[in-house]
Amino acid sequence: MENHNDRQAQLLSTLLEIAHKMNSSVKLDEILTEIVEAAKKYVGVSRVSVFLKEGDKLSLRAFTGFTPELPMLVSLGDGVTGTVGKTGQEFVGNHSNSSSNEYEATAFISYPIHSGNGIIGVLNLTDKDNDFYDDIDTQIAEYIAAQCALAVERNSLYTQLVQSERLKTVGLLRASIVHDIRNMLGIVESYLALVEDDPSVETINEYFLAIRSEISRVQNLANDMLDYSKHNIKLNYSDFYLDELCVQVANEINLSLKYTEVSVKSDVRAHIKIHADEERLFRVIFNLINNAVQAINDKGVVMVRCRPNGEKCAIVSVYDTGKGIPEEIQKNISEPFQGFDKSKSTGLGLSIVNDIVKAHHGS
Repeated sequence: MENHNDRQAQLLSTLLEIAHKMNSSVKLDEILTEIVEAAKKYVGVSRVSVFLKEGDKLSLRAFTGFTPELPMLVSLGDGVTGTVGKTGQEFVGNHSNSSSNEYEATAFISYPIHSGNGIIGVLNLTDKDNDFYDDIDTQIAEYIAAQCALAVERNSLYTQLVQSERLKTVGLLRASIVHDIRNMLGIVESYLALVEDDPSVETINEYFLAIRSEISRVQNLANDMLDYSKHNIKLNYSDFYLDELCVQVANEINLSLKYTEVSVKSDVRAHIKIHADEERLFRVIFNLINNAVQAINDKGVVMVRCRPNGEKCAIVSVYDTGKGIPEEIQKNISEPFQGFDKSKSTGLGLSIVNDIVKAHHGS
């Protein structure tokens, strides 16, 4: 058995490590992952997990020592984890045969994460080396839970700050957006004037497609601004074929490229049925292809490829023959206003793509 001084040194090491991790990032999931890794190392457990409350359930947000199937949700009041999340009373099980609703364990601590007067989550420390948790382990669990709460609170404040800055930026962008929309509507007006001059069936069909393309651009711009100004994205799920969506987007963008030497091709080889927000994934693919088109100066090809990746995942890839992404902005490519050709875009497209994909638990 370790002596008391060793255990106190272990506690101090854990506190210092976690304090350092707290200042390493502003992203909640990254901080929580760093915290559980430090806890696993210093407490001598096999697995550590952090669940945060989402409505009447607890959602697994950080883990180490096991590979769960995500998303993992536990109902409040269900099992040890759910009970601790509902009552706020910690649970310590030594040499037990209990379950934390995620796996069987012989010894574990399930500790509530408090913020203000409420319970916002649960910390689990599972399977200690000697199957016994002492008072210092409980102190460590209490401290880790407090740090998890602090991470959530800091992230909330940071998100509010970013949201405030975003709204300010939206105001600054207003004139630019209005200018873009006026230009697009001006093009539509020109097409209508051409139809009036030559109202033949061929002319009407030709310019109808061009008008429809410009209206789609206005809608896409408006939707990007709307999602950018929101705190989070609410998804409307349905079943559809992702490969067919890729082909549809490619065909619609090709309409606007009719009189250019740029074309969009699709490479799909299998039906891929998914459960997701079809309208928003349309915009993800649209923005990726549209960015690629903008990166091609005079002529070239954009290829959109869709492939299954295991039973529950799919990969959409977009390639182009353009000049490529400047190295200095590659690492921040999904940040707002990183577009390298401001004459063609507001720089929000890839930021919106990133937000929508993350909302779908993708990458």
